[in-house]
Amino acid sequence: IGSLFGIIPFIGVGLSMPDLRLATGILPSLAIVGGLLVCFIPCILVCLTMPVYINKIFATEMSVLDAFASSFSAIYKSGKGWTFVGIQLLVGICIVITSLCTLGLGALVAVPVGIFYVQHTAYNKGLVS
Repeated sequence: IGSLFGIIPFIGVGLSMPDLRLATGILPSLAIVGGLLVCFIPCILVCLTMPVYINKIFATEMSVLDAFASSFSAIYKSGKGWTFVGIQLLVGICIVITSLCTLGLGALVAVPVGIFYVQHTAYNKGLVS
């Protein structure tokens, strides 16, 4: 755990953990906004890689761009990845239905449980280690 809070390379420059968290959020945000401006499909593709991307950033010593590229290839170039995408979509639908049926109050429980389930599924499918 101590190695996670040290200096991690980012495009040739060492970043401390707070800076890495900021850079981790900026890159996908720019890709999502660009996807929304260009086409809706790239936005969805970037959003579906986020659980694997964030895990690769904080569990390995990959740079931000390497983790982004690795998460795309882990999901969209493997047979296990499309099953993971389908599970993410089903979890999202369940969260929306739960939130609508409870007038938003159920989201307080459904969102964290759904996120934990998606991360657990990523481990079980072998997309992250």
